[in-house]
Order: sequence, then structure tokens, then C-alpha cells
Amino acid sequence: RITSNAQASDTRIAFPMGKVWHALPAAFGNLGIPITAVDTGNHTLSNGGLKIRRVLGSAPLGRYIDCGSTQVGENADSYDVYLTVVSRVEEDQASGLAILHTIFESMARPVAFSRDYSRCTSRGELERSVAAAVMDQLLR
Repeated sequence: RITSNAQASDTRIAFPMGKVWHALPAAFGNLGIPITAVDTGNHTLSNGGLKIRRVLGSAPLGRYIDCGSTQVGENADSYDVYLTVVSRVEEDQASGLAILHTIFESMARPVAFSRDYSRCTSRGELERSVAAAVMDQLLR
């Protein structure tokens, strides 16, 4: 389990909270993020932890996370990666529109030899991609 020390990425979306909430599962699916937990009361989706290698959906992991690099490239693109994505939708009380909060955390370790997982840092791209995928769904 990854303990949280990440800041949530907050995106205001010019649609009502209910519409954003209904678009969120398809956005996760389009990005290749499996949903393992749904909390309808808190309008929260998460993947609860995913172990992957090289890509998330069709994008190389190095696009989303920084786990360091070597002369052969980004470690994220060749390591075993464990990641968690949590998105929550809430209503902005002043405007009645939605705020999408996304937290993305990851750890990685080399495949070739035994080592503990090391924390990777988010490049902020997955958080932006979740918001963009929600907008794509809403504008269909």
C-alpha cells in the first residue's frame, strides 16, 4: 500500500457535478485505468492499486511518472510499477459547477534484480489526462 503524501490536482469543470460524476468511469476506461472501488456517496473512483510495466493504456509510463533514468531511458518504462489513482468529484458551492480532484501515486522497482519499491513522482500529466478525458466524454 502506498501512503499518501501527494497533493490533489484540482480541475474546475464547467458542468454540473452529476454530469462529471457520470463521465468519470468512461474517462478512466479510456486511459486504461481499471476501476476497483466506487464510492457513490463521496463521488469517488479509484483503482486501489495496479501493478503494471511499460505502459498505461497506450501511453508509456514515463509520460506520467518520473522514477529516474539511465543511459537506456526512463526507468518507469522498464520497471515494475505499482500505482494508485483516486478521483473525486465535488460541487463548488459558489457556482454549482464541478471540481475534479485527482491524486496519482506510484512506486517502482527494477525487474532484473530484487529491490524494494522506490517512490516515483508524478509529472502531472495523468491528472491532466483524467480531466481532459472527462471533458471529452462531456462534449460528446
